[in-house]
Amino acid sequence: MLEFGGNWEDLLLFVEFTYNNSHQTTIGMAPYKALYGRKCHTVIFWDEVGERKLLGPEMVQLTTNKVRVIKKRMNEAQDRQKKASFDWNKREISPRYIGPFEIKERIRPVAYQLELLVYLNKIHNVFHVSLL
Repeated sequence: MLEFGGNWEDLLLFVEFTYNNSHQTTIGMAPYKALYGRKCHTVIFWDEVGERKLLGPEMVQLTTNKVRVIKKRMNEAQDRQKKASFDWNKREISPRYIGPFEIKERIRPVAYQLELLVYLNKIHNVFHVSLL
């Protein structure tokens, strides 16, 4: 958005066009092709309904440049998401269950207070039976 200036309304068509023509790994094709069975072609008429006119080569070049930049940005964002997902998968996950711990007191029929170890002193010591 900062690179092109202007507002989102002016660029939303370019973003939509770029997304619809970007190859999606999960479906193995572009979303437009998956929906309509054919590739989405460049828009020749780009004005309000009733004001159609043929766009000149300058507008086609401008459109091509904007679509290229938007596609590059979308690919960069996709790469960041893939890297973040990969980094998350490499992290060591702490065990879900630790213990056993001694029950100090029955608070309610479904809630119990436990005697926790010192290093767990920041954890509230009353638990629902589903967590025990």
